[in-house]
Amino acid sequence: MSHFVPYTEWLFRLSEEHTGKSHSMANLNQARSENPALRLFSVFRAARTGPEREPLGVAHLHTTRAVQASKVFARGAKPLGVENVHEWLGAWRASVFFPPEGKKARLEASVI
Repeated sequence: MSHFVPYTEWLFRLSEEHTGKSHSMANLNQARSENPALRLFSVFRAARTGPEREPLGVAHLHTTRAVQASKVFARGAKPLGVENVHEWLGAWRASVFFPPEGKKARLEASVI
């Protein structure tokens, strides 16, 4: 089963992995093939963060008008949670977008 951590903790761990592997291009390329998030590390690091922001720098959105306009929201739609993430991961693994649980991703290096 996957272990979920807050975005700030995940980014901190990713930063530590990037710093630890970036002393040589060969190590960094190997790490990027094992952890695809390292390929986008600069994007994650550059995103604005803070209490008024969601992960990746997206501003918090107020839902006052949506609640007034939507019967579903007005009845108290549940916020997304860990169970939703498990469903998404299961669907992505079934479609081979993600490797099966416990298997590492095998990515070919691409030249841009």
